[in-house]
Amino acid sequence: MFSKANQGAEVNNEILKRFSPTTEFDRKELLKHITMTVLPGEIAFVMGPSGAGKSTLLDALAGRIKDGVMSGHIYFNGRPRSSDFYSNSAYVRQDDVHIPNLTVGETLFFAAQLRLGGEYTINERQSRIKAVSDLLGLNSCILSLVGDAGMRGISGGQLKRLSIAVEIMNMPSLIFLDEPTSGLDSVMAHDVMTFTNRLADQNRTILATIHQPSSETYALASKVILVSAGRIMFCGPANEAQSYFISLGFSAQMFGNPADFIIAVVSGAEPSSSSTTGTKDTDAKSLSDLYEASKYFQVPATRSQIHSGARNIGSQPHAFPTSVTSQTYTLVNRFWIAQSRQWEFVVAQLGKNVVVASICGAIFFGQGREKSLSTFSNVSFNVSSLWYFAMLYTVLSCLQIIPQLFFFGVLYNRERSANVYSTFAYWAANAIVCVPLLLLSHVIFVEISYWMVGLYPNAACHLFALLVTFLNNLISFYCAQCIAAISPSAEVALAMFPLVFLFLGSFAGFTIPLGELPPGWKWASYISYPRWTYQALIINEFQYRADRTAVLTFYSFTGFNKYLALPILAAFIVLMNVFVYIGLLPKQSRLQFENQTSPAESPKDDAVIVVKKPPVLLTSPKSLTLDDFKIRSAQRFPSTTGLSLMFRDLQYSVGKSPDRAARILKGVSGHVFPGQMCALMGGSGAGKSTLLDLLAHRKTGGFITGEYYIGGQAEKPSSKWCSYVTQDNVHISLFTVRETLEFAALLRLKEGIPVEKRRERAEDVMKMLGLEDVADVPVGNALVKGISGGQARRLSIGVEIMHLPDVLFLDEPTTGLDSQISHEVMSSVRNIANHNRTVVCTIHSPSKAVYELFDSLLLLALGRQTYFGSAEAAPTYFSLLTLGWCMPIGKNPADFLMEANQGLLVASDGTRRTIRELNHLFLNSRNCMDIDGQIEETLRIRLINRHRSKEQQWEKAVDLPRRIRTDSIFATLTKPETYPRSTVAQMYILTMRQFRKAWKMVRIEPIEGMQIHVGSNYVLINFRLLFLSF
Repeated sequence: MFSKANQGAEVNNEILKRFSPTTEFDRKELLKHITMTVLPGEIAFVMGPSGAGKSTLLDALAGRIKDGVMSGHIYFNGRPRSSDFYSNSAYVRQDDVHIPNLTVGETLFFAAQLRLGGEYTINERQSRIKAVSDLLGLNSCILSLVGDAGMRGISGGQLKRLSIAVEIMNMPSLIFLDEPTSGLDSVMAHDVMTFTNRLADQNRTILATIHQPSSETYALASKVILVSAGRIMFCGPANEAQSYFISLGFSAQMFGNPADFIIAVVSGAEPSSSSTTGTKDTDAKSLSDLYEASKYFQVPATRSQIHSGARNIGSQPHAFPTSVTSQTYTLVNRFWIAQSRQWEFVVAQLGKNVVVASICGAIFFGQGREKSLSTFSNVSFNVSSLWYFAMLYTVLSCLQIIPQLFFFGVLYNRERSANVYSTFAYWAANAIVCVPLLLLSHVIFVEISYWMVGLYPNAACHLFALLVTFLNNLISFYCAQCIAAISPSAEVALAMFPLVFLFLGSFAGFTIPLGELPPGWKWASYISYPRWTYQALIINEFQYRADRTAVLTFYSFTGFNKYLALPILAAFIVLMNVFVYIGLLPKQSRLQFENQTSPAESPKDDAVIVVKKPPVLLTSPKSLTLDDFKIRSAQRFPSTTGLSLMFRDLQYSVGKSPDRAARILKGVSGHVFPGQMCALMGGSGAGKSTLLDLLAHRKTGGFITGEYYIGGQAEKPSSKWCSYVTQDNVHISLFTVRETLEFAALLRLKEGIPVEKRRERAEDVMKMLGLEDVADVPVGNALVKGISGGQARRLSIGVEIMHLPDVLFLDEPTTGLDSQISHEVMSSVRNIANHNRTVVCTIHSPSKAVYELFDSLLLLALGRQTYFGSAEAAPTYFSLLTLGWCMPIGKNPADFLMEANQGLLVASDGTRRTIRELNHLFLNSRNCMDIDGQIEETLRIRLINRHRSKEQQWEKAVDLPRRIRTDSIFATLTKPETYPRSTVAQMYILTMRQFRKAWKMVRIEPIEGMQIHVGSNYVLINFRLLFLSF
């Protein structure tokens, strides 16, 4: 089928080291004595706890490590890595980065255009696209938009398969996948890995880092590589890993999923049953030594060839699949299609210029037609002010393009690192595509403002002004590109922009005339391109006016030929593009290769890959059990009477009117009582997050009907006794864990509590969540090293429970975490529920241990409810004779329920149940009737208690009719929301927090810290000067 034969690839990796402690920074060992072999046709899962070194190992094998010190030898097909390695391998990143407004077919088309060589004809490219889409099951969505958070598109599983399809378009022999199942439920994850397994069946070598796979997904692996603390704990057949650790004395009786068992072992969380003390020395070094003494440890056959080929390990790619011309043409087409479909952005850009030009024209209306005097008058100043504003407006307009440039920059970095196209092609395409929209926007702005103000009515002068301001616009755009290219993040680029604006605006000749510049700063006016634009515009406008001499003398613009500005501005365009190109060039690798003797003489225990880092930060996460959490917090974390949460026949629709609205939730009922944890589960698009947002009253649009009671009251949740933990961990990266919790205590605890008590509460929450070991570690982000993902998730929970809420909502708290850390996080949540709190949580693919922490379960499929009841009894419900299913012994209940919920299981009569049938069966089941009975009984008891306590003002809440609009209930019965702290206290605390953030930012990120103070003040001063005369 394909024009290239597929021979597979054998991966042989051995990373050794010679440690040198004389550097100015500490050296952290990341990988230690990694020796392994992966053969063609094998799919190898690289598994281990968070921070074990899985991704580092994958990056080392794929040649993507750019920093640190490395030694050892990597062989592919018995040869060192060479330049053709990159064209015969693929690397699928964890994040799926695609242009959202392209269809799946268009994305694959452009991938084929860029990744297949010039020898392929159009028909052969189309055949390859069809073959790849067939292989990965993308035919059903080939015409669908990719989509993103703001645009409806394909599902998460399809998106991941699209990422794989793009990378394997040239059918490489070796494929690396970094966390391909992250963020997917168990069914979707198995779907993705099943299609990936087809690639291995074609004699390709596949290595995938993966966490928390279901037993079915784990069974797809032919080999498993277990890594912990940078060492290999096991490398061998996947179906023999469990028996290997059992032979070492570990017990797997509590684990239905072999993946959960082996992760628990290498994480140090599963003690050996053979030990007389109940615990055994299960540290990474000991397990690694046991593995190397076992039959599974094999020295590669090519070991004798390692030393002779060591010099080739650092070979870098130099050839691209297609010519530079073809690359540029394809990228221009892709950028143009993407830009042309951004109708909202295009309309906003054009509309913005119409509005701003109209406002300027109205403010300066008719100033150009005023009779000019021979002196510098108010009219002279007004006209020159307009041109200065117009020039700076083009500079400021480019600020908004920086985030978009960074999005495409992420795509560029991914494709450039895969050797898809050259930097020159991307740079040229980016420079070309921006011109049409910039030109159209510019013409609209200049034409409206020019004639409304009544500037000099001469065709030559008008065209010259149009040309000069357009060149200034282009330079400004390329300047923004330059800032984006040299900045590590959009935040840093946006922070640098005010400084650039300060420089450009100060030396343009308006705020300070050129003749009045201090001698030491005159050079700055020559490198400020707005100076040449402004000088040419003023000469062009005043050259035929009576006040020509006065104006030019005032600004020191005499003796300059306006036409000289054109080549000067053109030179600035070239210069900016050169800077952009340099900024886009891939960073040179700083990876150092240490020399060593022959491999046979290298000491095994000293083998390592290391990186240089500052002498801080991270302590390894500690494995905590539920009992640990109970012991440490039982005395300090008070219980409460609690609040029940009940809802019946909740329906949610979106649209312009209730009659034509699309129904997202189609009648959902349930209840959660104090001390209980309820899991909301379902496949992608089932409506889990929508239901959670409804229960937390976070939906601001749409139509809601049904009944909703919290604490027996028909009212919305209040922030006083409810908290919502979002899926993303949003914290100030430079703050430590303790600082984050202390500021949360200052803001969230009610008035009257002393500061010392607030700090004690922060310490109690920190200890309850097991964060005391990292109390003084920065939270961190992509640029600042900080705490682990599990610790960040626990910190998010800690911030939200600071005021001890009665009800806690959590949206996907275990996303991106392995099974062990997920269990730690959910154990802490379980402990919160044990203190009589009500917990509602959306979750996908929980391990058996995590699933057993929940009391109740609500299953959704395409907005329909298929189950509510006891989590423990859920498998039994789906195993009834009515459905004819039976959960296999040892299977994870969550995986079984996800398959049953989506109608993927075959019933006893040989048929499959549709989601509509499952919903119908549930609505007629005993479980559904029990919901109504429980809600009625709870409301009856609440009514009796109300009458006894004579709370007359709220008696109407329980007498409401059955099916009324929930939003109407909220609107009429909810008390006004109040904040825990006064406005003055909030302002003081937030100001102190901002000052502390700014101080830390100045020390760590000086550019971003300085712009906070300088940029805003400068803008205000300039605009005050600009409109001073009105």
